[in-house]
Amino acid sequence: MNPLKGLSEKPSKLVIGLMSGTSADGIDAALVRIEGSGSETRVEPVAFVSLPYEEAFRSSLLELAQGGIGGSRELCLMNFRLGRLLAEASLA
Repeated sequence: MNPLKGLSEKPSKLVIGLMSGTSADGIDAALVRIEGSGSETRVEPVAFVSLPYEEAFRSSLLELAQGGIGGSRELCLMNFRLGRLLAEASLA
């Protein structure tokens, strides 16, 4: 059973978009309502939040991304830390 099958048939959907840009200054989260489909699609902003990273986290993230530290262990740990922050942004 495909859990997303019924989603496309709903007339209105609430969707959260998450982003952490290349500046790595924090996470932006946007809640939007999407109605219709194809050329009839309408997107309405509902809420937006921007949560800055703590400087120590940002420094670690940038250093790891540049290959300056760590390996697979540090990359996996960062993945979990980012996931937690993305969840917090979604809830905010």
